[in-house]
Amino acid sequence: MALSLTTQHNRRVERLVQGIKDYASEAGVPETTASRRVRNASHELARLEDGGSLSPKTLEVREKRLRELRKALKSGAGQRQAVSA
Repeated sequence: MALSLTTQHNRRVERLVQGIKDYASEAGVPETTASRRVRNASHELARLEDGGSLSPKTLEVREKRLRELRKALKSGAGQRQAVSA
């Protein structure tokens, strides 16, 4: 049975939350800092964990930003460059 669009979206949000947490661990920064780097707002991670949602377009933007940050981190660009990426 195929998942509904809502279920698919919610799972993407859950993956984004986990991705931000993983990035925080990889970068050695607090989760609030990682959240700020992804969205420029440290409270977004907590809001999403508490059941908040994102529009599909906003979710795409956040996923893209997280991918960029993780790529910069893995390439050895360092935290300062990852912030400005």
